[in-house]
Amino acid sequence: MIGTVIDIDGDYAVIRYDVTGTESHVALAILGDAQIGDKVKFEDFSYELLKQ
Repeated sequence: MIGTVIDIDGDYAVIRYDVTGTESHVALAILGDAQIGDKVKFEDFSYELLKQ
């Protein structure tokens, strides 16, 4: 599932998933240097920051 980082909330990135529109908080420690607007892939219980 692909999502977009829409906000940085302290130590967490707020991600809105493109298909469902739901939002979740993911620790920046998992995503690395994610910035607002970056795309993230969630698959098999892991996150991957997609480089553009």
